[in-house]
Amino acid sequence: MIDYKRALLSRIKNAFSLQPWYGVSVMKTLNAISYQNVNKCPDTLERKSIANLIAHMIVWKEFIIRKLDNDHDFDIALSSNKDWPETYISDDIEWKKLLSRLENCHQNILSRIEAKPEPEFLENVPGKNYKWMFAIDGVIQHDIYHLGQINLVKKLLGSERCTPI
Repeated sequence: MIDYKRALLSRIKNAFSLQPWYGVSVMKTLNAISYQNVNKCPDTLERKSIANLIAHMIVWKEFIIRKLDNDHDFDIALSSNKDWPETYISDDIEWKKLLSRLENCHQNILSRIEAKPEPEFLENVPGKNYKWMFAIDGVIQHDIYHLGQINLVKKLLGSERCTPI
């Protein structure tokens, strides 16, 4: 039998804070950003500052937590204010709090996955027509997708220089 739980936990941990195959993890990237740069938005990305992207990532981690807690009714409308909450960081303390909230959500997901019996990963998410494996893989992919956007924002704002090939 495939150990779904171990595979999911490994992928989540690698992408978020360890060493993913594609490069730098979410937290290593975010910890290298100063709060002075997190509210800036390139013209090409409407209201997608680093702070907004992180708040959006938190929203979907909280969605997974609620579903892991068996909340059938909880949902988030795509492109709503709930999906993309306005977020402004005014100092280093607020920046650290936002990162801490992201890390806490990550840890809550890990602990709930660890507590979930293996066979349940092949069942549907409460209130949804898709399986847990799909949902958990989705939150991993979601983090990686927005990590790419965060790195793009950094480059477009000039806080990271591109090296010519």
